[in-house]
Formats: sequence, C-alpha cells, structure tokens
Amino acid sequence: MLNPTELESYFNRHALSAQARQTIHAVRNSPPTRRVKSGTANVACRYASRKMGMVIQAESHKNELPAVVIWDADNITHEFYDQPPKVKLQYRAANGRQANHMATPDFFLLQEEFAGWVECKTEEWLQARAAEGSELYVRDASGAWRCPPGERYAASLGLGFRVRSSAETNWNQRRNIEFLADYLDERCPPAPQEGVDLVRATMGNQAWIPIKELLDSGCDSDVIYKMVADRQLHANLDRDLLAEPERTMLFRDRQSAEAYRIHLESKRLPAVSALRPIQVMAGQPLVWDGKPWRILNVGEEDVFMEDAERVISSLRKSVLEQMVRDGIITGLPEDVCSGNAETERIVRSASPKDFEHAMFRFHCVFPEKSDGPAPRASVRAICKWRSWYRKSEQAHGNGFLGLLPKIHLRGNRERKIDQAVVDIMNCVIDELYAQPGEKSFSSCWGEVCTQCNEKGLLPPGERTFRDEIKRRSANAMTVAREGEKAAYADSEFFWRLERTTPRHGDRPFEIGHIDHTELA
Repeated sequence: MLNPTELESYFNRHALSAQARQTIHAVRNSPPTRRVKSGTANVACRYASRKMGMVIQAESHKNELPAVVIWDADNITHEFYDQPPKVKLQYRAANGRQANHMATPDFFLLQEEFAGWVECKTEEWLQARAAEGSELYVRDASGAWRCPPGERYAASLGLGFRVRSSAETNWNQRRNIEFLADYLDERCPPAPQEGVDLVRATMGNQAWIPIKELLDSGCDSDVIYKMVADRQLHANLDRDLLAEPERTMLFRDRQSAEAYRIHLESKRLPAVSALRPIQVMAGQPLVWDGKPWRILNVGEEDVFMEDAERVISSLRKSVLEQMVRDGIITGLPEDVCSGNAETERIVRSASPKDFEHAMFRFHCVFPEKSDGPAPRASVRAICKWRSWYRKSEQAHGNGFLGLLPKIHLRGNRERKIDQAVVDIMNCVIDELYAQPGEKSFSSCWGEVCTQCNEKGLLPPGERTFRDEIKRRSANAMTVAREGEKAAYADSEFFWRLERTTPRHGDRPFEIGHIDHTELA
C-alpha cells in the first residue's frame, strides 16, 4: 500500500482533482460495503493479499479471483479494494425506460495509469445483457466492454470506470503467479551464489534453454524459480507454464526472448518434394497449411497437436485421418526433421551481440515489424541482408538464421583432445564409473591414464575427465551407481493436467488428496 507521502505524490503525478482525492480517501478508509456469498453459479473466495496486507474478497474463483491474483503481483497496481462504497447509475433499460439505481462495483483500483472502479463480469453474461438492448453494458469500436453510466458517474468525480470481462483472464499468467508465489514473497531469501553460478554454467552460451534440461543437469529447482522471480532469468509468463518444464523455455534476458519470438516467426518450410508418410502417434511431425506441427497425444477420439509457438489445438481423429488422405496435412521431410534441431541449436547458441546485430538487420529488412521508428541502413546493406534472409529461408526453413553474424564460427571449433582419448574416457565411464558399487572418481581417472599410457596417448587431465562425466545426465548416473531409489529425489515429477484450468493445482501438495474413507 502507498504511504501518505507516496499517495500525495500519486495525486500530484496524475493531477487528480480535489473531489477525486476526497473520493479515494473515502474508499481507502471505508470497510467493504458487503460480504460476498457463494451461490449456484459462483464460489466466494478470500485472498490474503501481500501487497495490501489484508484479506480481499472475490465473488468468483474463475472471474474475480484471477484478477485479484494478477493485481497483487504486477508492478502497475498500487492498491485495490473490494466492494467499495456504492455508485449511482442512470441509464436506459432494455424496456426503453429510464433506470436509476445504486450499485456496488466489485473493486476500486489505484494503478499507474488508472484510478477508479472496476466491474468484473463473465463474457457470457455481458453478451446476454447487450443482446437485451440495455445501455448498461455495451461494446466499443475496438470490441472492449464499457459501462457508459458508470463512466459518466466516475467522470463527474475525475475518476475512471472499467468493465473487466472473464475473457481477459490469462490463465497461464495466473497459474505462473501462483507457482512463483513463495519465491515472490519478500521474506524469501535470495538464491545462493553457487546455485546461480551452476545455472549460468549449465546454460553456457545458450540464449535459451528448456527448464527440464536445467533440472536434468543437476540445477536446484528452487534456485531456477527464484532467479525467474527476481528477473535474473526471463520467462514468458503470459504464454508458457513453469509447471511444464519440458515445454517451457528460460531466456538469458528479454532481448533473447524477443530474438526467440522472431526466430519462430521466421520459420518456413524449405522447398522440398519428398514428404514422408504420417503415422498418427505422439511425437509425429507434420505440415498443415504450410506450417510445422507436432502430435502431442492421440486419444480414443481426439488428437492433440502443437505448432511452432507451442499453441495446442485438437482435431477429431477421423477428421485428421481424412485431411491426411486428402493431402491437406502431410509429413515433414526427413532432412527437415533433422535440420530443425540443428537450426534451433545454432540460434540458441548466439551471443547477445549476435542477437543485437541480427535484430537490427531484421528490422531494417522488415521496418513494418518494428515497435518504434525503424532503424536505418544503406540500400546496398539492406539488399544484402534481404538476400541472406531469403537464402536461409529456402535452405533451412528459417530466415532469421541468415541474419546472424558468422564471426563466432571463425577458427577451429573441434575438440582439441584426441578422439581415441575421448573413446577411452567414455569406455571407462560406462564399464567402471556408471556401475553399482560407486567406484571412486580417482580410481576411474587412474584407469583412463593407464590405458592412455599403454596406447601411447597423452592422458587427459582430471578436470577434462570430470567434464566428460558431466556430459551425462546426472539422474541417469545416480540410477546407474546407486539405484533408482537413490535417484528418486532428483527425478522429474510428471503429471497431466488441463492447460488452462488445472483441476487442483500445479504443485504436488496441491494435487495430493486425502482419502475420506473411515479407518477401521
């Protein structure tokens, strides 16, 4: 909440009138007008707000509660109050008569760009009221819902009035905020430096990496999510779900996230003729309307697929099979399937400086896609970059790849150690280190040195051998050396839930149930 000094600064910053200031003081000093109750179509909620330091009421857990959770976590909302004092609404009703009544809005907000009342309604309810012909709730030219009577009343006091539809709720964002709730708490200690260093070392020079890959490499999940909460790592909380580590990317910074978005938008299928047949099974890549898709799950009646931007869609199994027979959906070529992974690896490995150059070139070639004024370059340079983009699009199915600088590829990028030594190290790891009995690292390294000396090869250093072991999955090594029970603690807890509204939650203790059966 704002202290008196901050509140006065807020008033002056937005040039609020004396009447508006008086109204805001009255709302801040008044208790809720009423206590919300559950009914046949709603579930009343009580939310303990960290920002407000009090319990906030919500009359619906699928409409008002998500709004409260987002307001409590964002950086633009300063204060919000439930069930503020009543306002007077005057409008023409559906029967054509003039109506006047006192109404209690759901919330009163103080945001950086808005101060006033907010009414939360479901999209279906708003559409039904608009169809009746009432002037209470109407759509504007942009398709947003408005309440003209509420706006007139608020304007008379120098404030605002908004209508928030349930269609505005971003369920991914809401679930991510709940997932990060403990890490966003000001009482949560910062991530230990050694854990942060391990995450940075695991990412290496990659601009983005799946969360699952970090977890499989032995990084502490608490460190990862605390870094996300503290914005040391960037995640697209509006689109991806942190509870799905195998599908969610973490980015080095916001610039890398923007480069990833352009990278996905630049994806096109290269001109090829040989398309492989489709098997309707999980993991199968395919082409639909010129864009790559991948099958996630095949059920009894429906098939679930995701596109390059990880947006999930479903088709009836019979419809998909008919579209395959008609040639509307085809299989990806073999070389494209293998090439996609290589393209992804190259773009992920680009440095921040590379992204800066590539995005500058991209916005020069496509000035209409720039958020602000387009950057300038010579006509000759733009023609050259456009040519690179088209050639890369035809050859690799991704034009953005052609705009990345190639300076980092200069020089010898091969491993300096002899391949025969690498083979000896892997053989010792497989036959001695990754075996039950937990043979020590020192004895295994000694065995590598012995075999190398016998073959006249230069033995690797201790650090080189340790790095070779780290190339393996930490969980797989624990299973091999100590058994599955010992590796249970660092194995992934996996479950399937609905993407938008999980039945119970994302964390294990939210999903767990207590049996109500009486014990004998």
